[in-house]
Amino acid sequence: KGNKDGLECAVCLCKYEEREILRLLPKCKHAFHVDCVDTWLGSHSTCPLCRSHV
Repeated sequence: KGNKDGLECAVCLCKYEEREILRLLPKCKHAFHVDCVDTWLGSHSTCPLCRSHV
């Protein structure tokens, strides 16, 4: 499970629910819904929130 410090996924803008599994990016430690960030990373090599390289 990832860090739920943010209230919502920066990709889909939906709030995190209690038992959702999130993906935590290794460098910046930002968390996202797994499906959202996997789709994002399919066409980008940066964090959707801070744009640091992953």
